[in-house]
Amino acid sequence: MLYRKIYNKPNNYKELIIKYLKKIISVYVIWSLIYFIPFYYSEPGLVRFLKFIPHLLIDGVYSQLWYMQALIIATIISTYLSKKIGIKKTLVLSSILYIFGLLLVPYFPLLSKCFKNDNFLIDIMNLFGKKIGRNGLIFGTFYFTLGGYLVKNNHTKKCHFI
Repeated sequence: MLYRKIYNKPNNYKELIIKYLKKIISVYVIWSLIYFIPFYYSEPGLVRFLKFIPHLLIDGVYSQLWYMQALIIATIISTYLSKKIGIKKTLVLSSILYIFGLLLVPYFPLLSKCFKNDNFLIDIMNLFGKKIGRNGLIFGTFYFTLGGYLVKNNHTKKCHFI
């Protein structure tokens, strides 16, 4: 929806993105606060509250919210790069990152069996893969940009249900 609005009203580019991000961020914050209650009461105190902040900013408060944070990051990255280098180049770049992310997260166990257990590169990839797992840069940007590419090139079809 965002890319369709951007292509229809290119003069309001920044306002449309900011309005979209405000909606997504408000939903993310509300649900994060809802999930904060059991998170906090499992171990009350200032230390637990301070542990909450990195979860809010880095990997999502609860595992089901990773996609909200990924959508926020993907919106920023994809729209910025699309404006600077074009939607096709952004799609190619995000495809490369997506393939890299697949190697780091779901296919890492298979990849690690191809190398020795004491391989430094594999250890770094494992650590990096656990930290970035599902996020807006690696996974979100590809799908967000793909949607923008399909909208721009008019590859979308309306579905009519009986």
